[in-house]
Amino acid sequence: MSQMRFRETERVPDSRIIRVADAFQPRNDLRDTTDGHPTTELVISCEHASHRLPTHLDLGVTTDELLSHVSWDHGAWPIARHLASKLVAPLHGGTFSRLYVDLNRNEHRDDVIPATSFGTPVPGNQNLTAGEREQRIAAIHRPYRRGLRRTIEGVIARGHRCFHLSIHSFTPVMHGKVRGFDLGILFDPSHAGAPDLASRLIEDLKIMGFDTRGNEPYPGTVDSVVSWLAGTSESGFATPGMYVGIGFEVNHAITERPGGIAAVSQALESILQRFIGPPRADARTVGQPIPAFEFLGSTSELSGA
Repeated sequence: MSQMRFRETERVPDSRIIRVADAFQPRNDLRDTTDGHPTTELVISCEHASHRLPTHLDLGVTTDELLSHVSWDHGAWPIARHLASKLVAPLHGGTFSRLYVDLNRNEHRDDVIPATSFGTPVPGNQNLTAGEREQRIAAIHRPYRRGLRRTIEGVIARGHRCFHLSIHSFTPVMHGKVRGFDLGILFDPSHAGAPDLASRLIEDLKIMGFDTRGNEPYPGTVDSVVSWLAGTSESGFATPGMYVGIGFEVNHAITERPGGIAAVSQALESILQRFIGPPRADARTVGQPIPAFEFLGSTSELSGA
């Protein structure tokens, strides 16, 4: 499959969103209300949002490799940004490529700074000293995770449950295996609330016309920012069930299709509104803003053009 080229734009994606039919009845059972406000609040993150590297850093990879899945998750950021905007949810996004430091990996893992990414060597990450690794982790990885955790702790401190959606994308073929489905919902069956929420997401996305699988293309038990926050790594929350984290994966066959990102974004927006209710009047978005991305020669990934 030929590599697709992208450029960055400071313009926020807008307007011509493909509308998705409201194919199912409202489901309010996940949002008990207190004083008219939902007790479940949504927090969105996108760890592999960007293919950028710090200025003047050369990791020894080609431009095509830097713009490929080796470096980032195409389509994930515009979906995350759309949901955060429409649902007035906190949004945290990675500012640099996973090749610089992988925000979705535990800092103690060797591949938090990958020497090889999806089979592609990263010469600039090989033979790093302990000090060089620590510099990247201290500058980017820890602040990102601290900020995300702080947002979630704020939700729980208000006495509300936190539904954290971590958005990613995957390639249609990996190591010769065809992944012919549209979407994946990743969850850990041992985490309180996660199996129930995941099953409802899968059911509703299927009703919306998307071939959606549970714990594909990866199991929800693998190391990730979600597993770290839920406590299977090193950092749990005191009250079981107050934090429910779900990984969302979208196939590049969808994100590279005209209108595909818009269709997924609109479907998720419609479904999540039923889970968390309308935005609170005093709600506001927070997080780390970074540029949106668009195809060269098109208007916007969310435009359907």
